[in-house]
Amino acid sequence: MNAVASSGWTEILVGHQRPKGLGVIAGNAANRRQTALAHYHFSDLLNQQQTTSLAVQEGVTADDIKDAFRWGAEHHRQTGEVNGVIQSSYQSSHEAGTALQQELNTIAHDGNSRINHIQASQDPIPIKVGKITDVVMDCQTQANLRAATRCDDVFNQIQAVLDKRGIPISARQFAKNLGFDP
Repeated sequence: MNAVASSGWTEILVGHQRPKGLGVIAGNAANRRQTALAHYHFSDLLNQQQTTSLAVQEGVTADDIKDAFRWGAEHHRQTGEVNGVIQSSYQSSHEAGTALQQELNTIAHDGNSRINHIQASQDPIPIKVGKITDVVMDCQTQANLRAATRCDDVFNQIQAVLDKRGIPISARQFAKNLGFDP
């Protein structure tokens, strides 16, 4: 966080919309990437066995084993794909949060500058209070709009995960069911 983000009126101007947990989201993205790669690798190993040691086997038992290896390879490939989508969603959500943080810093910088200008003016205190209140309201509105846009980005990512998993529900309804009212 830069000096602008921590100066003067910043918390009142945009603090209510500051994204939290960006480090956790980045860590989850890295973990999901590793999980996806592990499943892809295991799927490759199972496929490899079908073309090497199992390829020469014959009989009912051998066919059952080949089927089990094919099923396992497909299952782990699909699990890798799901984890890849989740990883991508975490990454995109992290990027949305980071972009929001930057946008909020810009709003805060502008708001703090406007308030400093008002405070330095020769206007009477009641006029200054009114003008500062207007700046605070304007900055909070801007922060709310930016946060809503970034929230839509996150909902799109949640929807991608739900779709990949075959869960027939909207991201907004999913969030509502978990107690979060979008």
